[in-house]
Amino acid sequence: MNVQFKGIAVPGLKGKGKEDSLQLKSFGESPNKFRNFEAHFTILNEHVVEKDWLYNLKDYEGDSLESAPKEWISYVESGPDYLDRISYDSQTSGASLHKILASEKEYLRLTRTTQGKFREKLLKEFPSCKVCGLKIKELLVASHIKPWKDCDDEERVDASNGFLLCPSHNALFDSGLITVEDTGDILISELLDKKEYPLLNVREGLGVDVKHKHSKYLKWHRDTVFRDKA
Repeated sequence: MNVQFKGIAVPGLKGKGKEDSLQLKSFGESPNKFRNFEAHFTILNEHVVEKDWLYNLKDYEGDSLESAPKEWISYVESGPDYLDRISYDSQTSGASLHKILASEKEYLRLTRTTQGKFREKLLKEFPSCKVCGLKIKELLVASHIKPWKDCDDEERVDASNGFLLCPSHNALFDSGLITVEDTGDILISELLDKKEYPLLNVREGLGVDVKHKHSKYLKWHRDTVFRDKA
């Protein structure tokens, strides 16, 4: 079998919104008709992928950033918006590639160090999901209130700019489907179907404990990330 490496595929399309990249469609015929999402992917311009990173992706307890390519980390940090900022030049000289790999190693080292310090601070402060109280450390995500891509170096390691969240609540918070008032009350976007509330462990009247130090970051999240209406 002839297999050729093309790059790393990530969800999203350059210049397209989420509604174009992820569409809910119907498949099959009655009575076996069902609905599911159809996703469109972009191949990142990544020439080298280390085997250690592929192993860590498969390892449940592995570090998914360990040995990860710079393009992948940038996408994880910025989401589909990153696709609008990259070019797709598939030609890279050997000398240029060597420089890219050297800079990637330094970038990865700094990223892991920064993220590690940030997570350690949050674990010491409140070692469970801020919303539901989940205490399984391996499942907790060190989530920035003001996203990493929009932060300066100081904000990226400021524990006041973060909550520990379980994967479900982290996804809701990062995507702007929930946000938090300065009082601690959780606001739920009208884009989220109320029928989904029980599955996502959210409800009206839900609140969390927040401090004054979180206020400026929470305001940024409400004004910039939160998607109140369609």
